[in-house]
Amino acid sequence: MSQLDNNLTFIQHFKNITDSLKKTFFRKPSFPDAVQQFSQLSSSLKREGYNHYAAFVSLAVARCHQALKNSTLQGLSYLTAGEVFWEYEKELDIVQYYDLQEFAEHAINCYLLAVNIYLEMKKFSMASSMYYELAVGLKELKRTKEAGKFYEKAAELQQTDNAMSAIDSLKNAYLCDVIHNEYQHGNEMLQWIIKLATEQSHLNNDAFYVDVKIAATVSHIFLLILQLDFQQSRIIIKHLQREHGHGGNEGQYNPHIYATTEWFFVLLDATVDAYEAKDKETLIQIHSELHTTLLPEHNNLFLKLLSNV
Repeated sequence: MSQLDNNLTFIQHFKNITDSLKKTFFRKPSFPDAVQQFSQLSSSLKREGYNHYAAFVSLAVARCHQALKNSTLQGLSYLTAGEVFWEYEKELDIVQYYDLQEFAEHAINCYLLAVNIYLEMKKFSMASSMYYELAVGLKELKRTKEAGKFYEKAAELQQTDNAMSAIDSLKNAYLCDVIHNEYQHGNEMLQWIIKLATEQSHLNNDAFYVDVKIAATVSHIFLLILQLDFQQSRIIIKHLQREHGHGGNEGQYNPHIYATTEWFFVLLDATVDAYEAKDKETLIQIHSELHTTLLPEHNNLFLKLLSNV
């Protein structure tokens, strides 16, 4: 911090500013002045590469804005602090400096403080964006179970005004569930995707959402098989075939995707039968037929089937 004024340390600078906020008989604290001074200190710290100190200063800025009853800037300051904490945590993670992830915890707390503020202000798109950023950060740190929960929270706020973003969040939540073999909750996320995609395809006559619905339904079938719910998986296959197979009600929207061909449904049925019979050789043969057609997420689920037999 050699370039800071008068070569003072971070603690000395910080203390000088906070001391100026102490109320005395002759002077009231000036929070606008403190905001300016804290902001200058934060900028100096960032230039010197002391990002974690800069983040703590941003927390002080947030508290000043709280005293000034400026919720918008208070939330923004918490978000700024959270982002800087994340960046510093990722730097430490890259060099494998240590494994406590304490700065990630600071980041999470900052984001959640900002989320609460924006929820109170009914700025739901801002709150959902923060939940999503939290999930992405946690996923990068391989904390996928926690990430899935925040993806789901993001979807809850997105579903009314932005179905596409909600579907993306739910897909990420379901993929986090698959990592931890939490198939029941993963199926809940997939059913939610199917519901949103069905609504949007009817509202907009959009082939994109039909494809999303079919892809989610195929994942749903694989998870049902993994849960040993063979009866329900066969029912869903028949339902999918009626809707999207040749002659189905919606088949005209998506002539090029795999689920409109009869052989696909035959192989799906055969997958259920083979898994129920624990016939690994047949499953391997089926996968050799399907693997170039399936989406990566479906291939991953099929490999889980094979590993369980």
